[in-house]
Amino acid sequence: ALKQADVGIAMGGGSDVAKEVADIVLTDNNFATIVMAIREGRRIMTNILKFVVNLLSVNVSEVILLTIGLYEQDENKISAFPLSPLQILWLNMITNTPCSICLGFEKASKRIMEKRPRKKGLFTREVIADILVFGILMGGLALGGYIFTLEVLGDGKLGTDCNNPDKGLNCWTVRHARSVAFVGLTIMVLWHCFNCKDTRKNLWQLRLFENKSMIAVMILGAVGTIPTVYIPGVKKVLNQEGLNGGGWLVCFVVFIAFAILSEIYKWGKATWMRKAKDRRKEDLRKDSIDGIEV
Repeated sequence: ALKQADVGIAMGGGSDVAKEVADIVLTDNNFATIVMAIREGRRIMTNILKFVVNLLSVNVSEVILLTIGLYEQDENKISAFPLSPLQILWLNMITNTPCSICLGFEKASKRIMEKRPRKKGLFTREVIADILVFGILMGGLALGGYIFTLEVLGDGKLGTDCNNPDKGLNCWTVRHARSVAFVGLTIMVLWHCFNCKDTRKNLWQLRLFENKSMIAVMILGAVGTIPTVYIPGVKKVLNQEGLNGGGWLVCFVVFIAFAILSEIYKWGKATWMRKAKDRRKEDLRKDSIDGIEV
């Protein structure tokens, strides 16, 4: 019977023959252990998805900002970097990665055992949509803040050789715009951790402060970014300039726009999925009625 079963389960106190044939051996002789193991497995899988969505969506945003932003050229017809190489490294290693790792410590939701077993792979249509939508929002808003700072707050001149932190002529405008893109994207990346806690629930439906490690990392990431903008040696290495009042205002507007648009997307997705689920239930009900009539 154990051999023919889909999953043969034997007790730890059972015979050696039964334990050799079984797929699973319960060493504590408690069937509740199976439920606990399934719950923990689902929690781990859910947190892996959160990690993947967070990490890849930020990468998509950087790709959008860097590829489209390179359209801006200086007086020598050389593309000016929207982000310097060290700014990209800071965003990936200091800002985003610790926050993504902290998503792995999320607790299981109360209704995790009510969900159906996961039969599809990691990259479902929903996961791909989340990565692209959040990535496009962050990248597009950071790019908008960068161009607005260049063309509206600044004089639109990108100077000469401003990609080199040790050289460059008339580079304040482009380096200030670079700071706006860097700080604005940093704030959005940190806030995006809240989005990844549950991409089907709005902010007010989440247990925001349950994951203490993530909150600590978000605060440190936000506070640690400010000195990089104003400390002379650090801002020179990162090839940026200190933000003025207009620059901070652009960062704030970019962040608020991202927060609002993210909530609209999550609400719209949850509504669409709920209606799709209701339609499937209605179709099943009609099929069952048709079967009875036949």
